[in-house]
Amino acid sequence: MKYAVCDIETTGGNNRAGKITEIAIFLVEDGKIIDEFSSLINPERPIPPFITQLTGITDAMVEDAPKFYEVAARIVEITKDAIFVAHNVSFDYNFIVTEFARLGYVFKSDKFCTLANSRKLIPGHASYSLGNLCESLNIPLHDRHRAAGDARATVDLFLMLEEIGIPDSPKVLQTQLKLHPALMITRFREIPETTGVYYFYNDKDDLIYIGKSTNLHRRVLDHFYNKKAVRDLRMQELTARVEYEETGSELIALLKESHEIKMNKPVFNRAGRRSLARFGLYECEDNNGYLNFYIDATQNQKKAFPLRAFSEKDEALQYLDRIINRYQLCQKLCGIYDTEGPCFYHQIKKCKGACVGKESPEDYNERAYQALDDVQMKNETFLLSEGQYVNDKKPFVLVENGTYKGYGFLPEDASLSCCEECYMHIQKPAIIDKDAHSIIQSFMRQKKYKLVRFEN
Repeated sequence: MKYAVCDIETTGGNNRAGKITEIAIFLVEDGKIIDEFSSLINPERPIPPFITQLTGITDAMVEDAPKFYEVAARIVEITKDAIFVAHNVSFDYNFIVTEFARLGYVFKSDKFCTLANSRKLIPGHASYSLGNLCESLNIPLHDRHRAAGDARATVDLFLMLEEIGIPDSPKVLQTQLKLHPALMITRFREIPETTGVYYFYNDKDDLIYIGKSTNLHRRVLDHFYNKKAVRDLRMQELTARVEYEETGSELIALLKESHEIKMNKPVFNRAGRRSLARFGLYECEDNNGYLNFYIDATQNQKKAFPLRAFSEKDEALQYLDRIINRYQLCQKLCGIYDTEGPCFYHQIKKCKGACVGKESPEDYNERAYQALDDVQMKNETFLLSEGQYVNDKKPFVLVENGTYKGYGFLPEDASLSCCEECYMHIQKPAIIDKDAHSIIQSFMRQKKYKLVRFEN
């Protein structure tokens, strides 16, 4: 593993308002410096007098120095595939990220802070500033508050911490996290901070766990840190390979995760094997001609497809209660007030009396069918789009006549005039799945998205 030990000097403490005036980077591998780079930087603005007094860097010194964009390629080169190390690492890292952002480039690296880890590994010091710490530990520090001097001292401090045993170093993590010998800690660095689905395999190449996240990198790492439950530790020890697929879309990730768990039945996905559509909202017409709604377990309705599906009965009841209030429906005809007489809402004048025959089926059903249109996707055809681009293409989910048809990715310049044109872009055709409809409906109730409707 390589470490890029860095120090910068700046025009001020705020990375958004300030600019870098000097940078030094020492590349360390196996306890030795294998490369180095240092340079003054022209900040293209005056250096405040108090900064000059602190660092000794003047406007005259940086007048003919390269601008940041002129050394940017060298910084990328020396930090590539290395962990970014600094004393109070957020300060140096955020300044460099901001400078690159001004150039339209995303600078990204794993970070290690010698300040934070010094407090953990060598407690008891009155001060953990670089100057005071170096003095206490007899680390040579030349040219204090100049990038090269501070960075070189940080190298010695880092090597001292590594000798003690850095809790977050790859060598220590590989052992302390009890990773499978085939799973290298460096694999986690390759996983992006994007939306998608991830897969854990054992050393026999059996798929043992499937998950989804809007931040793959963070979620996968979370499975391997600070776990105490026996099941979590066992999965951690068995995972020999980690794979992932970027979807760009949270909805697509939800659909993929649900479908693939049911298809593959990974041993550590016990909860996910249960149907997400355990309860459904159904409709029927009673003997008096009134449109009724009712909630039932989906396993009891083998042939009927729910208007809406829910994972919990309470969730279904709360949803139905909102529909009743919105359209002034009868509690009795919606199956939530079991009585021979009028429902409670009729007694408080919120129901117009369909439960006791005071309101005609025609008048009641006019509102009930409005509610039905609100509840279901039965006749709707639309393309739902949300999330991030994947390989310059926009993710989408297609629903035709209320049925989930699949997902895919559209070119940025795609222009669609009808549903049929979507099919050439579908990557994964759908199978009939109650859970898929439940996921789409739930997502549409809670999330932001863009909808393109098509004529049926």
